[in-house]
Amino acid sequence: MPLAGRTLTRPDGSSNAIVAVDWAGLERITSSGRRQFIPVEIFRFAIERILRDGAITRGEVDQHYPGRASSGITLILAQVPLFEVSGRPLTIRWKGR
Repeated sequence: MPLAGRTLTRPDGSSNAIVAVDWAGLERITSSGRRQFIPVEIFRFAIERILRDGAITRGEVDQHYPGRASSGITLILAQVPLFEVSGRPLTIRWKGR
């Protein structure tokens, strides 16, 4: 919830504005200017996979949630100090493993 009102920027300079965050999910404005709501369930799924398996790829997020939000989910989870994003395929990893 501390992300509400912040703008998150990727290394390539594109950004997402986080409009609102609550227990239902997150509303953002994408780098292309489109408003999108991302339900909390996909974040729960991704975090559970990271904690269980040590990592999840952006492609796996896309397979589980076809709402075209994997880039935003990756950008947002990269803000969590316990996680890091790297590689090709783009992967979110648990730093503790």
